[in-house]
Amino acid sequence: MSFRKHPPMQLALAVVILVADRLTKLLALAYCASEQVISPFVSCALTFNRGISWGMLHDANGTVFGMVTVLIACITGYIAYLGVQRSRVGDPAIGYVCVVAGSVSNLADRVIYGGVVDFISFSLSGWNFPVFNVADAFIVCGVMLIAWEAMVTDKND
Repeated sequence: MSFRKHPPMQLALAVVILVADRLTKLLALAYCASEQVISPFVSCALTFNRGISWGMLHDANGTVFGMVTVLIACITGYIAYLGVQRSRVGDPAIGYVCVVAGSVSNLADRVIYGGVVDFISFSLSGWNFPVFNVADAFIVCGVMLIAWEAMVTDKND
């Protein structure tokens, strides 16, 4: 049985991603109100991102926040549709699962907390990577997997 072509296993992956993200966010909310240094390079620094990637539009008003949230929900729905279509014809949809599950969890934050809960902070020699969460990591990995699958498919056609 191939994981990449088995919808129940893809659904299980989505549930694992959602649960992992929700649990880590609850832990961050409980223990990272003030920054917690984990190592010289990693810390738990709780933030609420009302904008989009890297905090863009963070200071936008409520109308823009609502419009961005609806736009993200629509894009998420479309990506889910594309993933289902790929799965129906036996093509891999794992990247789509990662993107949709991560996005759904971040959308839940926008509704529940008024912004996405971000808490993982990396820094090295004065350089700080944007604070992110588990869902963000899965979204990035999912997009990379979708891009890789598209390149492989194009080469084989």
